[in-house]
Amino acid sequence: MDHPLWTALPADVRRTVDEHLAVRRHVHAIKAIREASPEPVPGIRECNDLIADRMTELGLLPNGPTPVPGPPAVGATSRTTP
Repeated sequence: MDHPLWTALPADVRRTVDEHLAVRRHVHAIKAIREASPEPVPGIRECNDLIADRMTELGLLPNGPTPVPGPPAVGATSRTTP
């Protein structure tokens, strides 16, 4: 992928971002990008643009393949609507 922000990230962080995106954890992906980015730290909009590009490259767009869901979040409960 030829995005300056993406290429500035270390390989292990790029792998972590891909793992987060595969299970739709966009906020975690943004956090990983921002924490590993050189100064000046990119804004959320720039991170979202990068994520959109990366998801396209990985085939993870809303109409693309459905990822395997991860384990439920700690303390998560299911709600039912009457």
